[in-house]
Amino acid sequence: MREQKTSILLFLLNCLLIISLSACHLPKYQTISNPDFRVGVIETTEQRNRSKIGLYDDSLNLVGTLDYNMGSMGMSFYPPQIVGSKMYVIPQGTGNEKELSLMLELDLESGEDQTIDIGLRATNSFCVSDQFVFASATWNGISTISRASLADQSLKQIEYRSVDFVEQMQVVQDELFVVGFYYDEKDVLHSTFAIFNIDTMELIREEDISDYGVSHLGMLHVENRLYITSSGKRSQSKTEQVPDNRLIVYDLANRSFHAIELGANDPATMTYECGKLYVLQSNLVTGESHGVTIIDIETEETHFIALDHGVYQIAVKDGCLYALSDSSIYQYRVIENAFSLVSEKNVRTKTGDNPYFYVSSMLVR
Repeated sequence: MREQKTSILLFLLNCLLIISLSACHLPKYQTISNPDFRVGVIETTEQRNRSKIGLYDDSLNLVGTLDYNMGSMGMSFYPPQIVGSKMYVIPQGTGNEKELSLMLELDLESGEDQTIDIGLRATNSFCVSDQFVFASATWNGISTISRASLADQSLKQIEYRSVDFVEQMQVVQDELFVVGFYYDEKDVLHSTFAIFNIDTMELIREEDISDYGVSHLGMLHVENRLYITSSGKRSQSKTEQVPDNRLIVYDLANRSFHAIELGANDPATMTYECGKLYVLQSNLVTGESHGVTIIDIETEETHFIALDHGVYQIAVKDGCLYALSDSSIYQYRVIENAFSLVSEKNVRTKTGDNPYFYVSSMLVR
């Protein structure tokens, strides 16, 4: 009788284990039913390892969804990046644990995905080239930069002790450009611009760019220039930052900097299409937005366009600007140096508090 009860108990435990595993794991590959979708919106939660990407067409109709057992996926400070037909985004895991140390690679045509081990938790910046993915994190006051090969996922890491925090990274050909900040022994705030060789990860060049701001929320490579937003500059005491309204331009040919003043404070992230750079000027914590500045990259002429709603992220595709708030996408037609609203869509589909999902970021293709 005892053996029979033991067998029944083991059978029930196995059943519970199977049910638990099937509930916690999703299929590795999911099919994208409409490969011509235009926008993907990430809804995620910090309470569990769960995220969803809603797929929307040109008219912002929902045409598909993808589900993942990864929490805290994407954020407005470091939104998804697209290289070729693939998207890359970092899911950090749950709550304060931030236990995941990987990057998600998603084929936007087939839905096939894989995870890439980046060897870092609680990452604060990343970028992607056609060979590698790069990520950075700061632990115990030490910044680490990680490089993972897309070919074989081999991993190389270096400690970059010149800065307390890596803000931005961008690959151009065989060089990795890094912007970060640090406080010196007198609590003076500094910003550093560094260049690494992507093959050896050796430091090639480093210079202080504190005169060009100390808070940089965006960096974008366009043609022969790097564009870097400056949302904060040093105060008179140099120990704090005050709002800034500049776009920093780094000429890759002559290795020089200059600044463009914009029409409002808080320049954040950027997007580019057809000779025009679009700079979002917004508080990425609260979503409170001033608007968008359009810059002709040849003449550097600027046009500021105010928006009457919150914005965390923008993207431009085929003459349309997409602006993401905490619950909606706004689609604008770009006409000369003005925006005309085409449509608006509520994209917060997962409501309730158990768990609480929020809109983290988007991708536009």
